[in-house]
Amino acid sequence: MNIGTKAFSARVKLPCRLFCGGLNGLEVSGTAVSIDTGSAVVAIPDGPAHPKLGEIVHMELQLPMKSHRAAGRCLAVTARVAQMVEMRDGTHQMTVQFRKAAFKDSERAPRKPPKSIAKGWAM
Repeated sequence: MNIGTKAFSARVKLPCRLFCGGLNGLEVSGTAVSIDTGSAVVAIPDGPAHPKLGEIVHMELQLPMKSHRAAGRCLAVTARVAQMVEMRDGTHQMTVQFRKAAFKDSERAPRKPPKSIAKGWAM
């Protein structure tokens, strides 16, 4: 059974992190301002370094939590920088294109302690 992908587009203001350049590479924080089925627009503050046009980046988009007790989730994508526009205020708006997104637990969210396997066992 194959479930078709529905096209969508949304204006958002969600925090995100961009990683590029491998393990010792660059990490940039920004705000996703628009997202659709295969691309996103991210506002990046002015700084000395940011991803370059054509570069492959890993982006983690922090999703809003409905409850303070709920674990944080993020939308993770590997994307290519398709467009970079410098705005009047000095910030950059970067358009990234991606094929597949995955939901995962946020690393910033507090994690539940693992359940003990031996709980209830006695020797």
